[in-house]
Amino acid sequence: MLDGMTPLMHAARSLEGGKALEWLLEQGVDPEQKDFEHMTALCHAVVACNLPAVQALIKEGCEVDVRMASVGRWVTGTTPFIAAIACAAATSDSRREAYLVVADQLVMAGADVNACDGVGRQAITYVTMTNNIESVKSVLARYDILPQDDVAKVTLNSLVLEMHAPGQDVVCVEAGLLRGQMAQVRKEMIEQREREAAEKLAAGEEVEQEEAPYRIEAGL
Repeated sequence: MLDGMTPLMHAARSLEGGKALEWLLEQGVDPEQKDFEHMTALCHAVVACNLPAVQALIKEGCEVDVRMASVGRWVTGTTPFIAAIACAAATSDSRREAYLVVADQLVMAGADVNACDGVGRQAITYVTMTNNIESVKSVLARYDILPQDDVAKVTLNSLVLEMHAPGQDVVCVEAGLLRGQMAQVRKEMIEQREREAAEKLAAGEEVEQEEAPYRIEAGL
């Protein structure tokens, strides 16, 4: 048992805790209570990738940009969105999409996709640190993230140069090419999702919500 955890937090972490979570909320339990890591029930639901709990707690009006403390796994100032994207970047393909769907819910509820944690890292920073261009493209296709910290900028510069012009001047990228190229990547990924969804519909196949084109905060 984690120090300071409430029954609501335990229910939020459990994939089988839906009825308990619903009952506790109906009894008026404060969903904004924090444990010793300053994690609320929503934070626990996000880390556990418990989509129904995330949706229920958001519906209850929970703060989506709550900040965690540096006691355990997370850096001080980590938000639920940063945690969801960091988990997506660190997990296998089968779980990555599930974490991104959780992140989608946070964004639709108003989460700040450009928030920085206590050491100045954004959600995109944790993705770029994997040096996986497909993961970077996937995240940028979903969210209108503007890299602000140096780690993300340097890594994205390298990725953009590898993708387009190996001999290109990095200064030019920093002057504006980076944002333009990444905007194009977002556009291409969205168009690809739309084509795949249209092909499934044309073939009479059902298109699940998570397979539908994402335009969340895409700015397109």
